[in-house]
Amino acid sequence: MSRTRAETVGGVLCALILFVFVGHRLAMIFSAGDFLFALEPSEAKHTQIAWDLATGRYGTESFELAAYVANSGNVHHGSYFTCAMAYLAVSKVAGFGMLSVRLVPLLFWVAGFSLLCGTMLRRFGAAAAVLTALGLALVPTQILGLQVSMTGSHSEAVLPLTAALAAWAAWVAAGFAEGERRTQPTWLTALLGASLGYMVAFSYLLLPVAGLIVAITLLPPRPTLSLRTWGAGIGGVLAGFWPTWLIIWLEPRALFKNSITENPETMPLALAQGGGAGWPDVKETLLRNLPEGAFEYWVTQDTLPAFFGDQFFEDYSWRLAVLGPLLLLPLALLDKDAARRKLGTLLAVAPALSYVFLAFTTPWKPHIPVRYMVPLWVMAGAGTGLAVGLGLARKGWLGRLVALLFTLGFLWSAGPRAVEASKAVRPDRWSMNAEHRLVTYYNLGIHTTWAEDVAALNDFIDVRSASGEARAFGGVQAAMWGGGTTFGLGRGSWSPEEAMTWPGLATAIKEWRERQQFFTPEEKDDLRAVSKNIGWGLGIRTRWNPARVAQILDEAGADWPVDLPRELVWEGFGAGWGRMEPTRSSRAITLPLSIPEDSRDAVSRGMEAGRAIGDVPEAPIPPVFETVRGTAT
Repeated sequence: MSRTRAETVGGVLCALILFVFVGHRLAMIFSAGDFLFALEPSEAKHTQIAWDLATGRYGTESFELAAYVANSGNVHHGSYFTCAMAYLAVSKVAGFGMLSVRLVPLLFWVAGFSLLCGTMLRRFGAAAAVLTALGLALVPTQILGLQVSMTGSHSEAVLPLTAALAAWAAWVAAGFAEGERRTQPTWLTALLGASLGYMVAFSYLLLPVAGLIVAITLLPPRPTLSLRTWGAGIGGVLAGFWPTWLIIWLEPRALFKNSITENPETMPLALAQGGGAGWPDVKETLLRNLPEGAFEYWVTQDTLPAFFGDQFFEDYSWRLAVLGPLLLLPLALLDKDAARRKLGTLLAVAPALSYVFLAFTTPWKPHIPVRYMVPLWVMAGAGTGLAVGLGLARKGWLGRLVALLFTLGFLWSAGPRAVEASKAVRPDRWSMNAEHRLVTYYNLGIHTTWAEDVAALNDFIDVRSASGEARAFGGVQAAMWGGGTTFGLGRGSWSPEEAMTWPGLATAIKEWRERQQFFTPEEKDDLRAVSKNIGWGLGIRTRWNPARVAQILDEAGADWPVDLPRELVWEGFGAGWGRMEPTRSSRAITLPLSIPEDSRDAVSRGMEAGRAIGDVPEAPIPPVFETVRGTAT
């Protein structure tokens, strides 16, 4: 098969794999709901500009552009503004539901997937590209979930990373065209510089890759580096830093007064020095995070036969993916093609170097959050493709042996990865999650909402919106507090371990009261509405289990707030219960015995009142309620 025909076939196969990749991730989105990523509700903060534009708050006092861009959540993450703008565009088409939030990282991954596979196809051949596509698709469950979680600077880093790799590969190839050193086109040099600048502004975690690109470029044989080349490159870097310049323009001191994370000790200089940690801490971090926290599918949810390493599968597969490419370094350095040699060297070294960088700079030693490892896994996904590309290019038995061994290693891990990917798809939840209003919930202050609760929560929002009164939503943050602990897809949080407890509800009521202190008497929530909403929320969170609601109220005992009458709590429970179970009798005498006798009339009254409301239209955008969220943090 000729090279041109092989590349055509390879391109078609990569496109087919990408098609399956997108289909599977969409199916996974509607299966898992909003618990894919454990740091709820970190995702929806990147939607705030779009929401505030739609609701009219954007541009009012304290809600100008600077308030969204130059704050502690954005100043060291130029990516946040990019993601906010991407979501703004997506929301115009997909609205403010869960799908629109998930589509942003998925689109970044589709673009990054295409760029990396295209680069591998042109530089290492069809087999390398196809194996890279499979490597990006068959990943550990935690990475699987992050591929469709809008984290702002981690999941989406795939695009600036692969764009820089693609630009650099094209630039180097142009400098050694037909085996001769040539001057690259000025536009391509500027494009490379812009991609490098933007990559670093997007996420500091991409610094190791940017540094490697510069270092390998300067190693012999070097392309021609004229003054024009240097000027175009540096100019491109400065242009690529546009998110940083925007932040500095809006808030000149922002880069120096804000920490990188929510931890105030994580100032840039401190992290550059290892965060004050010594070698023992760095060493422990290096040893503990492949795999990250051992919270993967084959550790927490299922086991494998001995052939796959049993309980050690995750350890072996993570280390093979991240550290295995280092074994390809000699092969890369001996490649006869200068452009392929440089790109191969980078892909062989970058995953391990990035891991060492993370171990040194992570502010959470000895823990490296798995979201920090997304860029590392992007490059690790090309490992097997790199081995096959370099190996087959040698046209000798050693090269073929390397290609074979890495392919066998990939196939060994691919089976279990395919199984866990299939377990992330639950068709029985698709219709429920299709109605998930993630951004609306976020702006109401509601945390994780499980698929089984979506219909009931939407009905609550629609009923309260139909009243036309913002105060009808009083206390909703307390009513819908928590939702149960979620550890993300890696640990299979398909349903809450305990949806609601009295300590959790007490905390929610306390936080609601603290927020009320900032309002005038006219602005404060109506306590009758709050009481009923708490009851309705308890119904949703307990899946309409009156025995559990009674138990929570009993646990509260004398600590239950006297200004939130239990009778009204039970009435609110009854209102939602009656709507969700329209055929259940509302007569007090027929209600379950778990409901206290002195509360049955309230439940009955609530059921009748809830049903009397009848059908209501879907809550509008702009909403009746006022958001509880700030600009972006």
